[in-house]
Amino acid sequence: HFADLPALLFDIKNDPEELIDISEDHPQIVARYARALLSWRMRSTDKTLSHLQISREHGLKILS
Repeated sequence: HFADLPALLFDIKNDPEELIDISEDHPQIVARYARALLSWRMRSTDKTLSHLQISREHGLKILS
């Protein structure tokens, strides 16, 4: 998530390469995820995401 860029939403099952942005077709999903992200950021003491790694195989991983 980058505050100055538009939100993107992908159908990972049907578009695993993340080539087709479907955010305009599903604004309610984008809004729900934006609220969840904002809520998480407000609870988090970390101000950066540099300790996180995301991969297709393993999903979200917290680096030590």
